[in-house]
Amino acid sequence: MYGYTESAPKNTDTNGPDECAPGGERCPEVSHSRNLNGSIGVRLLLSESINSATSAVPFYFQQTLGGSDIDGAMALGSYQDYRFRAPNLLLLQESFEHSIWGPFGLKFMTDQGRVAVTRGDLGFDHLKHSLAAGLTFRAGGFPMVSLMFAWGGPEGHHNIFNMNTSLLGGSARPLLD
Repeated sequence: MYGYTESAPKNTDTNGPDECAPGGERCPEVSHSRNLNGSIGVRLLLSESINSATSAVPFYFQQTLGGSDIDGAMALGSYQDYRFRAPNLLLLQESFEHSIWGPFGLKFMTDQGRVAVTRGDLGFDHLKHSLAAGLTFRAGGFPMVSLMFAWGGPEGHHNIFNMNTSLLGGSARPLLD
């Protein structure tokens, strides 16, 4: 995460949280600066399943690629939700999010990934790919709501709306152990 913020006004040792000048003197002017908050992210996810030759991983335990998953995380966003499913998964994600004005920001993402029935079939060749760009609504310096347009895969494009679950007082679904 990178960023630039201005320091608080001087003489804060006599100021309370709801006042700027306790003696009635004039409050210091607030200087306006360009907010340069944002983040750059790179993610590599490798998920492999180990089971005996006589058993199989149930489909409901398998991770998915395509659109958004059950937790709202976007991976290969230009494909439909849950498009690719298998016991083994490889995903590379790169992202850039930047505040542009007030609570609004821009976000760009690129994804490459694949799924495989056997662990030996995973590799960096023949990866599916997707690009996404969109707007974010920020709270507390972090993107809380995003509206993304994803394209790049041969199956068309996909619009994705995502809201941080902490805004609703909840959290991600618990792991299936």
